[in-house]
Amino acid sequence: MKILIVIPVYNEEVILEKSTVKLFDFCQKNLSDNWKIIIADNNSKDKTAQIALGLVKKFSSLEYLFISEKGKGIAIKQAWQSQEADI
Repeated sequence: MKILIVIPVYNEEVILEKSTVKLFDFCQKNLSDNWKIIIADNNSKDKTAQIALGLVKKFSSLEYLFISEKGKGIAIKQAWQSQEADI
């Protein structure tokens, strides 16, 4: 079973790295091997993209998705539609 976790973000440079690492550690310890986290960026204007791309280089089960439209719902929907997952 494949699990997909989407983190919709907008200008989250202050908390993105700490929150993502905490979630990644939880997933490694508590989920099967078949999971992925996507950071869905709603056109952030700060350093969110740079931080997210740095995290993607560190963690193989992490992806970054840039979305030019604003809105948490749009971010989640586009991330879900870009992947195959059971949950």
